[in-house]
Amino acid sequence: MENVSSQLNEKMDVIYSISEQSSSVAEEVSASSQDQLEGISQVNEAAVQLSDIAGELQSQVGQYRFEDSY
Repeated sequence: MENVSSQLNEKMDVIYSISEQSSSVAEEVSASSQDQLEGISQVNEAAVQLSDIAGELQSQVGQYRFEDSY
């Protein structure tokens, strides 16, 4: 009976250890996901700014007439 109890305790210790590792990995994945989300948000913001600048440039270039010199 003691042997069964000892084995059970060992198995519970292994399960606990695996749970701790899983929790740690889950926290790392969550932090990584948060970092990626922040990076995507920054890229999106830069794209919006670039689009605004392109629109302004298009508007200013549109003020001029270019003639073909062929």
